[in-house]
Amino acid sequence: MGAESLRVCLISPPYDRQKVYSTLGFAAPIEPPLGLAFIAGMLRSKGFNVRLIDSTTLGYGLDKLRRVIAEWQPAVVGISANSPVYPVAVRLAGAAKRAAPSALVVLGGCHPTLFPQRAVGNAAVDAVVVGEGEHAMAEICTAVAEGAALGGIAGLWHKPAGRVVCEQPRPFLDDLDSLPPPSFDLLPMRKYRISLAMASKTPAVSMVASRGCPMNCKFCTSPGIWKRRWRRHSPRYVGDVLETLAGEHHVRHVQFRDDTFTISEDWVLGICDELERRKLKLTWDCYSTVGLVREAMVRRMKQTGCTCLSIGVESGNDAMLRKYKNTSKEEVRRKVALLRQIGMRTRLFFMLAPPAERPEHLQETFDFAMELDPDFAMFLPTVPLPGSRLYQELVEQGCKLPDYDHEVPDFQRVQYAPPPFTIEQLEAFRGMCYRKFYSRPSYIRRMLPLLFSRDALRRGWEAVGQLPRLLGHTRARSGI
Repeated sequence: MGAESLRVCLISPPYDRQKVYSTLGFAAPIEPPLGLAFIAGMLRSKGFNVRLIDSTTLGYGLDKLRRVIAEWQPAVVGISANSPVYPVAVRLAGAAKRAAPSALVVLGGCHPTLFPQRAVGNAAVDAVVVGEGEHAMAEICTAVAEGAALGGIAGLWHKPAGRVVCEQPRPFLDDLDSLPPPSFDLLPMRKYRISLAMASKTPAVSMVASRGCPMNCKFCTSPGIWKRRWRRHSPRYVGDVLETLAGEHHVRHVQFRDDTFTISEDWVLGICDELERRKLKLTWDCYSTVGLVREAMVRRMKQTGCTCLSIGVESGNDAMLRKYKNTSKEEVRRKVALLRQIGMRTRLFFMLAPPAERPEHLQETFDFAMELDPDFAMFLPTVPLPGSRLYQELVEQGCKLPDYDHEVPDFQRVQYAPPPFTIEQLEAFRGMCYRKFYSRPSYIRRMLPLLFSRDALRRGWEAVGQLPRLLGHTRARSGI
């Protein structure tokens, strides 16, 4: 079988956006499956016939996906799964195997990378890709096209003759620019949006310009997945992708979802130069940390369309800030004041009840958030995600944690409460934080221009109406 006749179906499983994303985004974001888009670009560069299905955005449930697979009869089905959607991905694998019994069903993504033996143990899963999937999937599809065995493909767990085999690990790709650009043309680009808090303009899409992060934050999954290695596309590569997004897909805003976008000032400035040189009419936002907010860099980012920085502050207690973020309240105050002076919007994340925190720290954190008065504040429960050091420590301690293999947790509810806290206490406190922060008349007046902008109104009253609904929901849930 030639490459051009080999059909490959890549699928992002369906999931409930309101359970996975914060509802305080004034309508949960709808984002493209970037990992699968990169894999699709690689497979198409090798001549394979690829179909990429973003199930959630298209409104496809498992029954619809089964019918699509049965009709198209792909030779390979690739399913991507992070921890929050892993159980759905496993059910989708079963549906795919029933619809196309001869197809090779391959699972990849964060959760299978962390637990490959458990993933490949599912009856409907033929193989699991650990780590980056572009070259591994290309080699898998080449083997299927040639009728060859999968043995020897690095980074693969599979089960020839029913026996689980773990091939040698696949090293990280050093030259990210060697990857073909992601296949955005296979996706419903006009349906994507970032939360209104970040971008009122649409279409608005997410993008990654680097992989990994050198930091070792206890709550983050990145060290477990990327082993603290940071690799980046060149500014020119990033500029090429942005130009395609703006020119061919009419994208108006891009959110860089890199773990930490501001690690290298020279690299960030290089991307800013590309935006300016190409005269791209895009706005954008990104994620940073307090220690990596540098004045000259932020001013240049603002000049070239950056509208907002998202930063994890986490706590309002100095001891906790030193322990978890290697910073202080005074440094946070200075950096937030600098961003405000430059005219950069801020979205600050606060973590409620990380381990070792005391009950009085909760109020300190809320008071600090009110003092900083960011444009957007997110009060998030501590979530022990697979791949993080926190998750591993709690597993070793025998703590009861969400069963990511079999259930999709509701991330809008507290899943874990370290002693001496209770889940009910944290639920009540979080509801109070959102209600008091977002119901202030001064805040509402400040946000009215954003909420009633032309683009916001075009997106519908879902966005404008979500905040009062959430505030009422949290009040009813907390009893406050």
